[in-house]
Amino acid sequence: MQENIIIRAATEQDAEAVIAHMKMIGDETDNLTFDSKALEGLTVATEASFLKSQQERASFLIAVDGNEVIGSANFSIGGRKRIRHVGELGIAVQKKYWGQGIGSALLERVIANAKAAGIRKLNLTVRSDNQEAIRLYKKFGFCHEGTTSRMFCIGNQWICGEYFGLEL
Repeated sequence: MQENIIIRAATEQDAEAVIAHMKMIGDETDNLTFDSKALEGLTVATEASFLKSQQERASFLIAVDGNEVIGSANFSIGGRKRIRHVGELGIAVQKKYWGQGIGSALLERVIANAKAAGIRKLNLTVRSDNQEAIRLYKKFGFCHEGTTSRMFCIGNQWICGEYFGLEL
């Protein structure tokens, strides 16, 4: 990873840059569950409020190159008592930064933060044909836990989703 890229917890001041990042990555790859159209109603105020709520556990991290958010990783925690120990992981890096270790750096930090927050297991879902992401998750010890058919619909093509989990 380049020296000028910083991994840190997002703050409410990052809301506008985070929205721009999410819109960009949503349109440049079909690996995510959303595109920029899905974010059209998202306001800076709403995103700032969300980011502020995530600061206590440092559960929303960003990779920053200068003033630009180029990657993000987060975990969300189940609200009910019986699943409060489980976090759902999401991670995304802008395409031009793929293969530079940013995903690994984000994942390493989000796992450490999840452990510190008392999370005992992280789960994620990935497209079955996203082999680069699957290699990354396996590198960090995530285990394949199942497959679901027709998880993603891109154009008129159905794509399976793969479930992975990591016990912390």
